[in-house]
Formats: sequence, C-alpha cells, structure tokens
Amino acid sequence: MNIKKSYDKKIRFGVSFKPNNFREIKRKIEELKELELDILEIAFLEGVFITEEEGYEIRRESDINRVALSVHSPYYINFNADNREMIKKSKFHLCKSARIGKIMGAENIVFHPGYYGNNRKNGFDKIKDGIEEVSEVLKAEFNDTVLRAETMGKKREFGELEEIILLSQSIDNVLPCIDFAHLHARTQRYNSYPEFNKLFKRLEKRLGIEYIKNMHIHVSGIEYGREGEKYHLNLMDSDFRFDEWIEAVREYDIGGNIIIESPEPYEDAIMLKNLYWKKDEN
Repeated sequence: MNIKKSYDKKIRFGVSFKPNNFREIKRKIEELKELELDILEIAFLEGVFITEEEGYEIRRESDINRVALSVHSPYYINFNADNREMIKKSKFHLCKSARIGKIMGAENIVFHPGYYGNNRKNGFDKIKDGIEEVSEVLKAEFNDTVLRAETMGKKREFGELEEIILLSQSIDNVLPCIDFAHLHARTQRYNSYPEFNKLFKRLEKRLGIEYIKNMHIHVSGIEYGREGEKYHLNLMDSDFRFDEWIEAVREYDIGGNIIIESPEPYEDAIMLKNLYWKKDEN
C-alpha cells in the first residue's frame, strides 16, 4: 500500500489509537512512519495514565519520526452534570489532558463537552462556563494547546454543529473538532459534495479563513438510527460518500488534520490520503 508523500504538510492524515501503556504509543508512532501517515491521535478515553517523563519521551519519538500528535480526552467528561463533583472532575481531566498534551508536543486536545440530561435549556451556558474556567487555567500556565470541542453523533449528547460553533466563538482557545460521521448520524445529512462545500463555507464565514486552514477533523463510516450514532464502520461498509467528501476537502483547500476512526483505520487513512493526492500522480 504505497502512498504519495505529502511534502506540503498543510494537511495531515492519520488515525486514532487507544493505548494500554506507554510503549504501545511509541510503537504506534513508528508504524505510522512506516505507512507514511502523518498524525496519531492518542485516545486517553479511560484516563491519562502516562507520566511527564514518558510524555517527553513520546515527544522525542514524534519528532524523530516526524509524526504529529493530538490527544483525545477521557469519555466521562460532562460539563453539564447535575453533580458538582462530576463537573470538578471534568475540569481536572481536561486540564490533565492538555498538560500532558503540551509535554508531548500535541497541538490539539479533543473532548466531548457533555450531555443534555435534565438541563438542556441552560446546558449551553453551564457547559460554556466550565470550559471557560479550564481555558483560563491553561492560559495562566502558558499552555497554548487548542481545546477541540467535538460535534457529537447521539441526539442526547451536547454537540450539534451550531452549539460547537457558538462555543468556539465564545471562548478564546476553543475550536471545533468536526466529526463528519457524527454529523451524518445525527442529522442524516452532510453526505454529498454540495452539503460538504456548504458546511465549509459556513465554518469559514463564522470562524474565519485561519480556522479553515487549521481544521481538526474526524471521519469514518457509521451505523445510525433515529437517535443518531450506533457504532463506527469502515468507510467502504457505510453509506458515507467519502469520495465526494475528499473532493470537497481538496477543492475548498482545507488544511489541518484528518483523523480516521474506522475499525480498520490504517486502510481508510491510506485510501483517503491516496484519493486526496491523486491529481498529483497523473
């Protein structure tokens, strides 16, 4: 599976990986280098477990292999929880993710903002206030990692596209992580070239050209129902029109990171990267 190298790193293709230990992260970086992929998203879904010393070693491995890094924070963050202790823990886990991410050289920290629960009406303000507190703590620590609030696939989760855009407009170092599988599952839309192009135009208008040149994107196939996301699929096993999607990414000159979250992410990442660079091979 040969890939044309993207010498211009305006856009990176990579995968998400949930490690069990520190050594697995180092091996995964080496694997991505061998496959000529560009970025690894380290998914600390059940908690950040590596030490600062290990974080610096991971950064060295990343630099040596020229594989960029991002971090996905734990799943159990919920800034709209009824329990104040849960909100306190959510702030702790997001801060910890950003701190270890900074040590590792990661630029982006992806997180799920929360659930609607019984407080949907006031949920936005509550979630915004919690994330804003984290943002202020990180600023005071001179931590310039970007907090990437993810668009979510289940209708009970906070994370509609407009909600994520508004969060990003309200808090300095917060930007969207646009998950196209989640958008599609939640709305049964965003699955054609015109829709993708319209979305990119909307994001540029609301968040500016600099955001469009530095997006952080998740993509995969997805199974969904009336309540949205069920589970992720490989692109070829889904109804997601990834050929039209990658063409819109090319034509709109999107920059940043594309993280594949398929069950078999390597194959999909290589396929998408080859599709993206196809015109340069003619």
